[in-house]
Amino acid sequence: MKIQEGCDFNCTFCIIPEVRGPSRSRHQDEIINRAKELAAKGFKEIVLTGIHICLYGRDLKPKSSLEELVSGLVSVKGLECIRLSSLDPRFLNKNFIDFMTSQDKICPHFHFSLQHTSDRIIRRMGRKINSEKYRNILKYTREKSPDASMGADIIVGFPGESNQDFDQLYTFLEKSPLSYFHVFSYSPRPGTPAAEQKRVHSKTEKKRSAVLRELSQKKNLKFRQRFENKILDAVVIKEKGNKLHVLTPNYLKVVIPDGSYPKRSRVKVKITEVGPKETRGIIVL
Repeated sequence: MKIQEGCDFNCTFCIIPEVRGPSRSRHQDEIINRAKELAAKGFKEIVLTGIHICLYGRDLKPKSSLEELVSGLVSVKGLECIRLSSLDPRFLNKNFIDFMTSQDKICPHFHFSLQHTSDRIIRRMGRKINSEKYRNILKYTREKSPDASMGADIIVGFPGESNQDFDQLYTFLEKSPLSYFHVFSYSPRPGTPAAEQKRVHSKTEKKRSAVLRELSQKKNLKFRQRFENKILDAVVIKEKGNKLHVLTPNYLKVVIPDGSYPKRSRVKVKITEVGPKETRGIIVL
């Protein structure tokens, strides 16, 4: 077990069960050199990914940190965007949020592994955190980065999840500044206490998942509509037929009806139309 102390968000300690085994970090120089190689080949954006990336560097000698790694990557010439994958709120504090929202090269796109927001289910998951800390983290991140896309992983159907637990989850997500969430049905992991507990009925689980996915779509549409008629930076990620697909730093996937820009091109795109399933735009530069 690992213990995290001194939290800024009303959590005195967090106990982290090592179900997957201890975290293993690649050395900072190796990662930065790889980023330099990619930048030299014309790649403009990289994604830092892995299991518990917030724990990066704690197993190295001498110890390092995710903040130290990103600070090194920011200085790589030719690299314009650094996107962070899933962030575990148990390892976040205000100093780190201040850092990642103040760096121009870090994409304003933050994805959190919340899992659930009913305090009873959070305790049953053994996460040793509470919904109030979640609420404070999301609120603070939104305050520091108003235009950021903010997402979360959510698990539905954890053993023992009652109607009240689900209602609390729905209300939290509805009122939160999250712009989308990925909804997963509970999947038992052998060796964990939950794997031996009674499952939520599959029909109930599917219904709850559908309700949350619908909420996510509504929140995402509302978020994307904020950028209609605005001009944003973007990178061309693919060409399909006579259409271009570009991605903005804050994770807006925009379809350009016609264009001939090569992949990896940096462009400026004006958002012209926002629909339930698609965001459209035109390249203005």
